[in-house]
Amino acid sequence: MHLGFFMIATVLDFFELIPQSVIIGKLLNKIREGNDFFFMTVMLPISICVCSGFWSAWVLFNEIIYPSAVNNVIPVFINHVSHTTPIFVVFIELCLCYHASPRVKPAIASLVTVETIYLLTMITLRIQHGRWVYLLIDIYVDTIPKFIFVFSFLSYIVPVIFLVSCLRLNNYIWGIKTNGHVSRDVSYQHNKKIT
Repeated sequence: MHLGFFMIATVLDFFELIPQSVIIGKLLNKIREGNDFFFMTVMLPISICVCSGFWSAWVLFNEIIYPSAVNNVIPVFINHVSHTTPIFVVFIELCLCYHASPRVKPAIASLVTVETIYLLTMITLRIQHGRWVYLLIDIYVDTIPKFIFVFSFLSYIVPVIFLVSCLRLNNYIWGIKTNGHVSRDVSYQHNKKIT
């Protein structure tokens, strides 16, 4: 997810350096808008959920999350880095690069769609292989209805709260009008459009 976003962003930034026709410029702007939408609605809230969910589970159930036998194969710091780094990367991106904040309803619809695909993938894998993808779920949530109930809270409600918070934070950082007042200097409003 992160790799794809940053590859597209890098290619778009490269194209800003070379002259192109108006049609190509408009196409690149549309691609950038889609990439920004993906960043704000999916990548940012899911990165926060993964990091906070991992560390919450680690504090409560560290032996289940990462059994000591696995530590001989993969060092524990690699597990920590892989679950923690994304949150720093997305916050640095959020603070240093302007991303247009989408409207809330389409943003929530996008996030819920991605989370639903993830839910259906996990249920399909459970049905096909007879166990959950994550050992913690396999131990504490034994039926699909229980899983759907727990997953609905952890992967729908919490990410939507993170999404709305991140949209507000983005508006604050980049000085976009919220509630009738400008939260910071309007000169920070910079759109990286090519044309």
